[in-house]
Amino acid sequence: MASRASVLGVIPVRLASKRFPEKALASLQGRPLLHHVYARALKSKRLDHLVVATDHPRIVEAVESFGGNVCLTRPDHRTGSDRVWEAAKHTDFSQIVNIQGDQPLVDPACIDLCVDALNEPGVDMATAAGQELPPDAPSSVVRVVTDPQNFALGFSRQHISRGGSNRRHIGIYAFQRSALSAFANHPQAAEEIKEGLEQLRVLEYGGRVKVVFVRSAAPSVDMPEDLQAVMNWME
Repeated sequence: MASRASVLGVIPVRLASKRFPEKALASLQGRPLLHHVYARALKSKRLDHLVVATDHPRIVEAVESFGGNVCLTRPDHRTGSDRVWEAAKHTDFSQIVNIQGDQPLVDPACIDLCVDALNEPGVDMATAAGQELPPDAPSSVVRVVTDPQNFALGFSRQHISRGGSNRRHIGIYAFQRSALSAFANHPQAAEEIKEGLEQLRVLEYGGRVKVVFVRSAAPSVDMPEDLQAVMNWME
C-alpha cells in the first residue's frame, strides 16, 4: 500500500491588510481573529503540521502567545500563496494547503475534502465552493464555475456566463508541491491582476483545479463590519 502524502497547512498573514489594517489581530470573542483560524485548522484530520507565515514581528508575537507555529517571511510577496511557498519550499511536505487568515469559521472538514480531492488523478490544486449565487451577487463575492467533472473553468468577481452554476468560492487552496512551486515561479496572469484572484494563475499556466462542494460558506472578514456577521454566525 502506498504511503499517505505528507500535508502542510500554512496560514499566510499580512499585518497591513488593505481593506482592514491589522485584521489578523482584531478581537473576536476576546481572542485575535487569527487565533480562531488557527484553532479550527488544527482540527483537520489531514494536516500533519500547521504554521502561520507572516511579514511582521507583531503577528509572530501574537501566534507565539497562543502557542502556535509561525515563520517570518519576506514582506514583498504578490499573493498569499507566494508567501505560502516561501514557508514550504525548504520543507519536504508533498502537499501544501493555503488556509486563508480571514476565515475564523473555516471548516476543518472542508480542508480535509480539498486534501482528499488532491489525491485524485490529474489534480494540481483543489479548492472549495458553497451555495449557488444569483447573477446580481456583489463583486465582493467570488464565483467559480466548473465542468461536468468538477474541474474549475473560471473564477471571477462578476457573473460567469460559461460553464455550470456560479457558486460561491471558498478560499482554501490545496496544492501538490510541484504545482505550488510552478505557481510561485510563474508570472502573474493579466486576469489575476485584473480580478485580484491568485487562483487564476493556476488556470493560466494550465493547472487543473478540482472543486469540492459544501452546502454553504461561513462569512469571512474583509472589513471591520464583517466581524459582526461572524459573531452572528457563531451564535
